[in-house]
Amino acid sequence: MRLSAKIYEALEIPVTIMERGQRMVRMAIRRMLSPGRRERLMFRDIADDQTRCSFADPGSCERNHLSVKLTMAALMLVAAPLEAVAREHGKPRDPNTIIAIVIHAVGGPACIANTVQFRPIPVRSDDAEFWQKIMKGAPSAEAHYVIGRAGVKKQVMLTTEIANHAVGVNPISIGIELVNRGDGIEPFEEPQILTLIETIKEIRRELPKISIANIVMHSDLDQRTCPCGGATYPRRQDPGANFPMQRIINEVRVPTDGDVGVSTLPRLVGPAPMAACATYQR
Repeated sequence: MRLSAKIYEALEIPVTIMERGQRMVRMAIRRMLSPGRRERLMFRDIADDQTRCSFADPGSCERNHLSVKLTMAALMLVAAPLEAVAREHGKPRDPNTIIAIVIHAVGGPACIANTVQFRPIPVRSDDAEFWQKIMKGAPSAEAHYVIGRAGVKKQVMLTTEIANHAVGVNPISIGIELVNRGDGIEPFEEPQILTLIETIKEIRRELPKISIANIVMHSDLDQRTCPCGGATYPRRQDPGANFPMQRIINEVRVPTDGDVGVSTLPRLVGPAPMAACATYQR
């Protein structure tokens, strides 16, 4: 999932906000906020080279020997009223141009202290609604649907609108996010898989040009790598190595599908730009 660095960090528990410099923080906030909301924000000077906060309680920061000005506004934006900055609509498109479905997980790898890590995705009873709000508040990290661990589905935007979820195929695809760490270890709950299967069936009835070959995982499309600790790792691994993709394909097939065949979708390969890699010092 393409969460901005600020939002991705804010979802980590505990959250670690590293030294960025006041100007970079202000620029990030401006990108995230609408003009009206931006004007009302109050920046706080926190003299700290590292601030740890609980996502559930942004005021519970541990401040020790502070040295750089940071702001809690970014964290407060994500932890509080996301509806205030929600982008309700994407760019409209012709339904006849939609030919693919891309399956994602909200989690993913990051290089933290020169080690590839998958940060935990909190278990919440309202996880689908929670991530729906996150995606509506992050124009660079969207999907059309998000499905929680318990199988609850929330729509982020209409299928006839373009969502920013997979570089290179956004105009022609539907994005579905699953609430999962995406590390190949956390299991996918059965209710979540059943909802995903029904959702794909519904989408294909609505958009019949989506072929069985073009129902793919995010990791199928974005195969670029990022550096970490002197080595490289796959930038996109979602929904995860343990995702039951073959089962999904088997259960959403219709008699007219024939052989699965090979996807016609473009793939990204090679080193990813550093700006597209999630890298943190600690």
